[in-house]
Amino acid sequence: MKGIFDWLLKNKAGMGIVAGVVACFILAAGINGCLRLSDLVRVRVPAEVQRATNSPPKITLTEAEGVMENYIRAGEQFKDNISQSYEWLGFLTSLSSTGIELGKAAIPGGAVGLSLLSLAGGIFIKGPGTAKEKNASYNKGLEEGSRLASQVRTIVAPAPG
Repeated sequence: MKGIFDWLLKNKAGMGIVAGVVACFILAAGINGCLRLSDLVRVRVPAEVQRATNSPPKITLTEAEGVMENYIRAGEQFKDNISQSYEWLGFLTSLSSTGIELGKAAIPGGAVGLSLLSLAGGIFIKGPGTAKEKNASYNKGLEEGSRLASQVRTIVAPAPG
């Protein structure tokens, strides 16, 4: 044992290497035991997710899972709201159809009058847009949807390694 200590005292470079290795081991053990390493890793949050969840542009990896859950929950709520709106649309359509049928039956010549009124409305009411405008809007929606999907994939995709 005395030979090893004598060698270390004579060999300053060897002593420095041993001290460095021990210091690195102690530092690594301290970091691993005292810190949550996921608090040190930062994640960029896409603008759409920031708006939906009121989160800052960069968050820690620890916070990312909660922000993602909030974003998904907001999307599910939006989907439920759309579904309820379609239910209301069905109810209103049914109600108006029933009213039209009752009107046609109650008024003599109601079917002809209603047809003429519908024709006049169709002539004078402007349509929702030209085919070119509709296609441009549709294409813009597809582009936005693919951009959002790619951003979600980058958030959800596991880190390599």
